[in-house]
Amino acid sequence: MVDNISRENVQKVDKLMKRPRRKHKNSKLGCVQCKERRMKCNEELPECRNCRIRQVKVSIGNSMR
Repeated sequence: MVDNISRENVQKVDKLMKRPRRKHKNSKLGCVQCKERRMKCNEELPECRNCRIRQVKVSIGNSMR
C-alpha cells in the first residue's frame, strides 16, 4: 500500500518537473540603450518608448537592422 502511494507521488513529481517552459517574446532588434540597460525594447522607430520617456538620443548602431 505504501509502495503504491510513493510511486504515484514520484510519477506526479516527474510530470511536473518535465513541464515545458513558457516562451516569451524577446526583442531581437532593440536599441543600444535598452540593451545596455537590459531593458525590454519595443523596437519603435525612430525612438523606442524607453528612450522617449528618458529623453535619450537613440543610437541605432549594429543592434537594429
